[in-house]
Amino acid sequence: MTSMTPEIRLFVADVVGVIAGFITTCAAIPQIFITLKSGETRGISYPFLITLSTGLTLWLCYGILVQDILLIVFNSFSLFLYAILITYKLKVEKCSRKPEPPRVAAQVYTPMLNLKNPA
Repeated sequence: MTSMTPEIRLFVADVVGVIAGFITTCAAIPQIFITLKSGETRGISYPFLITLSTGLTLWLCYGILVQDILLIVFNSFSLFLYAILITYKLKVEKCSRKPEPPRVAAQVYTPMLNLKNPA
């Protein structure tokens, strides 16, 4: 690659960057479709989503600092896709929780009264 001019080298780097950004950004799309279709989110962990989103946010910040449009565009779109997944996971888990029945005073103190075995 030493025989390349600086312009060609930058062009090749941009092409590789576009392909890499496109592939890694599109990696989230199948998971989103499968999750939305099945309604199942238990297989996706919060530590994974938080760690990945943090990394994407840092890459986005880096792209802004170095003014690299490819980093900015692809990491912004990836964050958007993972925000969809996180929002859906929160929604599904909130709806699937069973509310606890309200506790009344008699239920709270019944075990202390030992009404089952009066001695």
